[in-house]
Amino acid sequence: MMGKILIIEDEEHLRENLDLLLTDEGYHVVTAEDGEEGIQCLVQEPFDLVITDIFMGDVGGFAVMELTGMDEAVEMCRRYAEILGGTLEIDVRLVDSDAG
Repeated sequence: MMGKILIIEDEEHLRENLDLLLTDEGYHVVTAEDGEEGIQCLVQEPFDLVITDIFMGDVGGFAVMELTGMDEAVEMCRRYAEILGGTLEIDVRLVDSDAG
């Protein structure tokens, strides 16, 4: 099996679509519907990749990254958002390390 991915997304249709897409590609996927649930998942088990929405209820993506020690990722995302004039657009591409 390929890597284990946590998807934290409060919009159900996006969460389910990402889950289906990544599961079909052979990844083990765990989903959380908000930042609080995502943090609980991260405390319980390690993940190879976390895909998180930034703007969610009480505990957003930045808070998830900060609470899990991803301070460098938080700073990088904030700087990227500033460069884009306040909009955050992140292109995440999953690359199979075995592919040539």
